Amino acid sequence: MKKENKYIVDNIQEAFCFGQLPQGEAAKNAVSVTKDYRLHERIKNIEDTLIISCSITPKENTKTSLFTLIDNAENTEIDLNNAPMISRMSDASGWKKSCGKFITTTP
Repeated sequence: MKKENKYIVDNIQEAFCFGQLPQGEAAKNAVSVTKDYRLHERIKNIEDTLIISCSITPKENTKTSLFTLIDNAENTEIDLNNAPMISRMSDASGWKKSCGKFITTTP
């Protein structure tokens, strides 16, 4: 049984294509792409899919709703009784507003 390339098994290519990998990890992935044809093809497929996805023009009301949501994100306080999962895309300002009453400052 052939050993799978860890970059394929771990689905690192998606993060690589989105620019979400740390610099060192991205450099390792870039080297692996030049050595592994399957990995190169997978990266190409992901990039092609992104190009197609980005070429779709949303309806005007969808764009308006999305931009309103983004504009209001900084004013949103998180419901701590029903808090979302924290990820690299989490809104730090919303968490700070929600948790501000628990943060104490020392003189």
